[in-house]
Amino acid sequence: MSAAEQVPLQTGKRVSWSRIAEEWSGGVLWTAVPPRDHGSDVPPREVQAQLRQAFTRWGRPERLRVDNGAPWGSAGDLPTDLALWLIGLEAAVD
Repeated sequence: MSAAEQVPLQTGKRVSWSRIAEEWSGGVLWTAVPPRDHGSDVPPREVQAQLRQAFTRWGRPERLRVDNGAPWGSAGDLPTDLALWLIGLEAAVD
């Protein structure tokens, strides 16, 4: 799972999005464009709801590799609430 921040469109507008891609093929399985200026501003509960939608369509992954930004990154050594939720679903988080 990764996020892109403030990507310029041809119209000049900038958008941020999150997406899940299948690592082996690179195929994008799911994309969400939050109604905010920055993907890092999306509350973890909204990301969790979006992931539920993706898992309903594609199934629960065995492993999710994520970037280090919000809501995944942590200032300390402890995993975030979102990472703990995924671990509770028996999905490894890298």
